[in-house]
Amino acid sequence: MTAWEQYLKANNSVISESQISQKLFALISKLVTIANEKSSLVFTAGNGGSATTADHFAADLALTNKRVGHQIPAICLNSHLGLNSALSNDLNYEDSLSEHLKNFKSGGHTLVVFSASGNSQNLINLLNTASSMGMESWALLGFDGGKIAKMPQTHSLVFFDKFKNYGIAENSHLLASHFIIEQVNLNLGKT
Repeated sequence: MTAWEQYLKANNSVISESQISQKLFALISKLVTIANEKSSLVFTAGNGGSATTADHFAADLALTNKRVGHQIPAICLNSHLGLNSALSNDLNYEDSLSEHLKNFKSGGHTLVVFSASGNSQNLINLLNTASSMGMESWALLGFDGGKIAKMPQTHSLVFFDKFKNYGIAENSHLLASHFIIEQVNLNLGKT
């Protein structure tokens, strides 16, 4: 078996053995509801490669209007470079995303975070802030889910990987994100 085949096998193993199907379809249903009710925003966030997945996911959500005529307004909290650097400098990095989220006070919004380890303090603080604001929160996680998987107010989708491979966790999250978008568009195209 080549190194490439081994890598693909490791990715497939994490994706196929994760017990996330029910929660994945619950998130899809939530996003379809947001599009139909037109009453709330979806916020996304992550760190490092997961921040780019969060930004990609927010862009794909926002493109549902163009693709199927149903709007899902989405904002990636990581994408506001000036505000994030100011908040990190003036407060601290661990609270910068939370402070950014506090600018959106009206209820009914949804937060989706991406994290390989599930232990990033800024995301834990963000999820706690979202909960205190009455937001429904979702987390796509890797490894064993970390601290975030233990947060009762968060719907956690853990792509379990005992080897703790960041690339495989991020691949899983991106694949799941594309699947979610495909399913959302299919469901909205029927309405």
